[in-house]
Amino acid sequence: MSPLVEIKNVSYTYHTEKGETKTLDNINLEVNKGDFISIVGPSGCGKSTLLSIISGLIEPSCGKVILNKSLINNDSYYIGYMLQKDHLFEWRTVYRNVLLGLEITKNKNKTTLQYIDNLLKQYGLYEFKNYKPSQLSGGMRQKAALIRTLALNPEILLLDEPFSALDYQTRLSAGDEIGTIIKNENKTALLVTHDIAEAIYIKK
Repeated sequence: MSPLVEIKNVSYTYHTEKGETKTLDNINLEVNKGDFISIVGPSGCGKSTLLSIISGLIEPSCGKVILNKSLINNDSYYIGYMLQKDHLFEWRTVYRNVLLGLEITKNKNKTTLQYIDNLLKQYGLYEFKNYKPSQLSGGMRQKAALIRTLALNPEILLLDEPFSALDYQTRLSAGDEIGTIIKNENKTALLVTHDIAEAIYIKK
């Protein structure tokens, strides 16, 4: 069976007024359907840059990324990207935040709305759907952000240190819950983090 994602000889160099900085050098990686892979490294080593390349937000200096046998592009809805901050809009309710991706892609219909309702009910946010993000705990906000990401039913989830803004205790709780959600929804995931314990804990 072919890998879901193939990263082939990917390198990336940042260009600034002060010169060039090579961030990634000849990276090769295969991600199979159902995998949960953690990439661990210190801040500034290129972890987030790699996710941005996989998602199609930036192009590699050389090499290529293949998703489902096709070259990656920034129009792909096969990828869900969860960032360090939840980026929930305070002027929208939790429910309307979760709907955002469906509205942008004009994919709001009876089936997708039912899927969102099921996710909110199953993972304890349905009764809070009319709350504003400021009324939620940090862990609940991250769950809402994950459900917003799952709403488009992506093939792979990219998780860019999604718990780094939380305190330690909340990070453990949120990591456990979000890891469970990803497994329950049978999603392939690629997590980057600087925390080895977090990488191990979320995959348990």
